[in-house]
Amino acid sequence: MDHNDLKASEFNKIVGQRILKQRLNKKLTQTKLAKELFVTFQQVQKYEKGINGVSGFRIKQLSLALEVPVNYFFDYPITVIDGKLCSPNVPVDNNQNVSKREPQDKQLDTNKERSE
Repeated sequence: MDHNDLKASEFNKIVGQRILKQRLNKKLTQTKLAKELFVTFQQVQKYEKGINGVSGFRIKQLSLALEVPVNYFFDYPITVIDGKLCSPNVPVDNNQNVSKREPQDKQLDTNKERSE
């Protein structure tokens, strides 16, 4: 059953688009941003194109350099179906296990209900 799972490469492209958008809003060149991150401008290009993923540490650096909160890079709807991340346009069947929370949070909720 294909749920149109959100692949790492798609996720990287979304984050990269956010980096590019804010870099342009701040009127920064890739070279200037790269210097603030202590990486090469080629690395910034790879982030923006979604070729390379961005680590949590680098996201924190980017949030400071681009003057945005960390969640700026992740602020879009995420759906979890049967423990898999899915893109927002996934058709939802009422019989499916759907949550906008992490699967482990859902498990905690289930355990809470059992103890009550």
